[in-house]
Amino acid sequence: MAGFRRGHAPAKKQGESKRTRELRISLATHWPGSYWWKTAGSEFSVSGLPDLFGCVEGFLYGIEVKLDPSWFSDIQIKRLRQLTQAGACAGGVIWSKGQWMWINVEDMGHPGDRRRKNWIPFHEKDLPLYRSE
Repeated sequence: MAGFRRGHAPAKKQGESKRTRELRISLATHWPGSYWWKTAGSEFSVSGLPDLFGCVEGFLYGIEVKLDPSWFSDIQIKRLRQLTQAGACAGGVIWSKGQWMWINVEDMGHPGDRRRKNWIPFHEKDLPLYRSE
């Protein structure tokens, strides 16, 4: 792995981690009493779990975080769909052009399917609008 030092993530991953941390803090600030945590992937964890989980007013949220132009992998889409089918609100957010955009699981399609027309501007204060009924 040329140019990759042990213990240091590539710049793109560091940027995604930074944005995920900022989003987690912002969600916790906009929703006092909510609980948010970031999942940590390892060789022993379930693959494809969303980056963020949260509980807000009794509802479970699972959010996969991406930086544009990244897209969701097949296993990530599968896990988000499983969460939605179990009654959680799950989807993805992409940091694009200086703002968060929400993508519903149904609109994710396949990794190469980037239908921007279905991207919804995402504001932390609007979180309940996306809960699964």
